[in-house]
Amino acid sequence: MRTLIALVAATGLAAAVGATSTASVSHETRITPGKGIGKVQLGMTLPQVRRAFGGPPLYSVWRNNFGSRGRYIEYVWEVGAMDIRVWKVGFRSTTRNGPLRVLRAGTSVSAQRTPEGLGVGSLPRDIARAYPNVVCEFRSQREKGWYGTWMVVQHPGGGMTAFDLDTSGVAGTETVIKVIEVLVQRSWLNDDDGRVGAKCPEDYVG
Repeated sequence: MRTLIALVAATGLAAAVGATSTASVSHETRITPGKGIGKVQLGMTLPQVRRAFGGPPLYSVWRNNFGSRGRYIEYVWEVGAMDIRVWKVGFRSTTRNGPLRVLRAGTSVSAQRTPEGLGVGSLPRDIARAYPNVVCEFRSQREKGWYGTWMVVQHPGGGMTAFDLDTSGVAGTETVIKVIEVLVQRSWLNDDDGRVGAKCPEDYVG
């Protein structure tokens, strides 16, 4: 993930998490739009997610305290012993001491795909063809943890699927824009302004 610098964990812990996680996730390759990724579904508790991955997270990368409105914690799991790929799962409670439940799950694991075959490496036009209602949203670095250029799909049953675009890659003389991460979530944490993105540029969807 673009914003994440992987920390070096103790060798024994990394090996244990990698070995147990691979078995848990390798056969769960579907991104369910607006609902979850693999075995990690929105609304799950932290113990449920730990069981799905086969072990505890390596570390947390983001914590927010909202006082009486609860708290937010984002954890990292690494999947794969040799080819390490990263999952980030964010948990939110709605009261000060309430239970933490999955608000969002993000993955850079290329095997994870939507029913339409979309995931890491997909092109913006492929997303636009599959989801005509897609909008684009640019999030600044002030919006901690998930900044960048996103194609966002709001689903009728609630929840959203957001595709993080890498706009820096170049092949020949043309910029190649591809998905580098997929995020399934209830909402952005700071959506009090009610924004829903804007129409995507024509060169994205043409």
